Amino acid sequence: MRILAYSKQQIKNEYSQISPTDLEIVTIRDLEGIESIRSVWEEMQCKEPFPVPNADINRYIALIEAIDDGMLPHVILIKCNGNPVAMVIGRIESHRLNLRLGYKTLFASTLRCLSVAYGGIIGQPSSELCAVIMDELMNVLQRREADVVFFNHLRTDSKIYKLYKTTASFWRRNQSALAEPHWQTN
Repeated sequence: MRILAYSKQQIKNEYSQISPTDLEIVTIRDLEGIESIRSVWEEMQCKEPFPVPNADINRYIALIEAIDDGMLPHVILIKCNGNPVAMVIGRIESHRLNLRLGYKTLFASTLRCLSVAYGGIIGQPSSELCAVIMDELMNVLQRREADVVFFNHLRTDSKIYKLYKTTASFWRRNQSALAEPHWQTN
């Protein structure tokens, strides 16, 4: 478990409603740490308007335990004045990247990917907290803990998506991402 205090420059000036001294970022990288925040995780997920099964703690733990090829937990918990306000549920895993021309593979590489689970940003973070989340995800890349961050079916109407589209540089964004419809029925 790693706890960081946020510095002033890491929170953009336009998101200055949150004082940096009020924030605490906890990164959890093992199953014991996940178990230690079980009650917080379950409470935050219950408060979601549409909880997603992929973000369920039991499903998450089962997935980590079932896949034994170097997959590691990576959960980011953000606290404001000691109270949990947002969580990013992800995992570090290996992804093979193949650059192909027809059937011919021109280049192949294995990347460490921080995969954020579908529905894995919980707590309904405000725009200010989304900026903190984006900064922490960029810090994961800068610290070389992962080579790429992958959002599994990130909603295009979410605050984090809008912030990602406006703050991530052209070279850091996926230019070929397709929007897929999500259907529901009454």
